Amino acid sequence: MQAKYFEITANGHSYGLYPGVDKMDAIENQTQDAGYKSVAEMLEMLDQTDGEFFSEVKAVEIELNDIRVDIWEDQNVAVFFTLCLDGEKVQSLEWIDSDGNLEVVDSHVESAHDFSGYLKDFIRDALLKHLDAHREEIDELAKAVAAYLHSKTTTTKGPEVKAPVP
Repeated sequence: MQAKYFEITANGHSYGLYPGVDKMDAIENQTQDAGYKSVAEMLEMLDQTDGEFFSEVKAVEIELNDIRVDIWEDQNVAVFFTLCLDGEKVQSLEWIDSDGNLEVVDSHVESAHDFSGYLKDFIRDALLKHLDAHREEIDELAKAVAAYLHSKTTTTKGPEVKAPVP
């Protein structure tokens, strides 16, 4: 079975994203990252029950789906995506700048959502990989947007009409 990613949190603090085949496997991975051999060893060393531990520690499954590049409202090229947090979907987008990179100044991931720094980095990394794999498509969309915007700003002049001289 392929590993998934889970964000491990406790008491309102994120400890990062960890791979695992399920939530418990991800929690074990985070516990080992913290220097313990297992959750059982940590509980014994901290004199904590598993009930106390699991009342504080949460593992939220993270899935990033439906990543695609498209045009938003005929004016901007963007990368759209669906983030699933334990099955709850959050649809969002990030603007793509004129160089084909993620927009930094007007970032939806940064400003429109209450994501941890770990989750923001995970999303950005996945989106950047997608952009790298689809450079030609992004260039074509950017050209289409530029042509459309240019056509809206140029006006066609008709024949010059002279006012009658009295």
